[in-house]
Amino acid sequence: MHKMVVMALALMAHPAHSFNGNQWLENSRSESEMSKIAAFAYLSGTLKTLTLSGMGNACPEVPVGVNTEQAQEIIIKWLEDNPENRHFEMPIIAWAALGEAYGLAPVEDNGFCP
Repeated sequence: MHKMVVMALALMAHPAHSFNGNQWLENSRSESEMSKIAAFAYLSGTLKTLTLSGMGNACPEVPVGVNTEQAQEIIIKWLEDNPENRHFEMPIIAWAALGEAYGLAPVEDNGFCP
């Protein structure tokens, strides 16, 4: 029985997926609710990652109270204003967009964002 459960889980496993800006923007604008939810959930995870560890020794200084929907609007606007950068992966895009909107703070000595 244990082997069957492990085999079933292995068959259901999906590889990790990473959106670039084109893919994420397409999902965000999709008529499909599932695509919109996938984009929103991906962004939510990306934002949590950015608040824990910065990129390039800096972290976006996102004010307390900024929610995922607000960050999504900032990132969509940034992608619309910078279409030449849509091929980058979403963590890089989110970092650049939020850093441009709110500024950057240095990473703390422990390697995490303030």
